[in-house]
Amino acid sequence: MELNGIRELQMMARSAHIVLWARELSTELAHQAVDVGVRGFLSTTASPEHFRECLQIASRGELWMESSLTMNLLNNRPVSLSRRQSELVGLLTQGLKNKEIAAALGISEGTVKAYLTTLYEKVGARDRFELALFGLKNLGGRRENASAGGPIRSLVARRGVRRPEA
Repeated sequence: MELNGIRELQMMARSAHIVLWARELSTELAHQAVDVGVRGFLSTTASPEHFRECLQIASRGELWMESSLTMNLLNNRPVSLSRRQSELVGLLTQGLKNKEIAAALGISEGTVKAYLTTLYEKVGARDRFELALFGLKNLGGRRENASAGGPIRSLVARRGVRRPEA
């Protein structure tokens, strides 16, 4: 599969949200497709529910893919977090609510929500629970990492199990 056609389509219709529908996708191709703006990935055997969910999410500009591809993509994918993002994830793994995280970091609750949105996409988490699991795996559950003043943390996203929306 060639991505030049996708690049051309993106240039002609900049607001388009592209979904790839294929029998199988290699991890490398999927990474490249995300880099050129593909927002959804479906196998030819996807259920009607998955089609609907994928199209709804991709139409909002968010990323959607089936769990098997998600797991393949996220295995050993390096993710760099800023010190502040690491602090926030560390506090999230402690079970703090947005309001409590905001107070601990000296920022507004709205800023916490903005950070979380960025972090969900950056690490491939679909919700707080997956982001917390990512933090526990990569920060080792050590609380000192949440406030360590180091520069950029390079972590590895190893989790990407998609949970059905309630």
